[in-house]
Amino acid sequence: MNRPVFIIHGYAATKNSPWVETLRWRFIEAGYDDSIVCMMDLSRGGIPGTCVNSPKQYAEEVEERIDQILEDKNFEELNIIAHSMGGLVARWYVEKLGGSENVNKLITLATPHRGTEMANMTFWTSGGRAMLPDSEFLEKLNSSPL
Repeated sequence: MNRPVFIIHGYAATKNSPWVETLRWRFIEAGYDDSIVCMMDLSRGGIPGTCVNSPKQYAEEVEERIDQILEDKNFEELNIIAHSMGGLVARWYVEKLGGSENVNKLITLATPHRGTEMANMTFWTSGGRAMLPDSEFLEKLNSSPL
């Protein structure tokens, strides 16, 4: 039986962003039951451009959602696929909040693990500041091995 797949979108996106929904459908087409392909919407009410807060804050929301999924679906662990800042959110959950007990695999796509200068364009948001190469958030996240 397949483990649940948990998809986390990136900065300023929503779970309804076209590529995220396409990814979800790829899993269903590959044989995963629709009920175990789960998505997290970190935006405010599905509004694009509103997922701009701290990855730490979102990691706490992810923790709650994953606990709920595992309990509801009676699984011990799941796989996470996360894009961009969503990968940083997932890493914080796994590495700093003890989520490694609940995660079989973590796959990140285009995640700025060492930061990105592009975040200078969004420095006024806590999410943007967290993705800067010299941010306190990344320094703490990268202070121990993956």
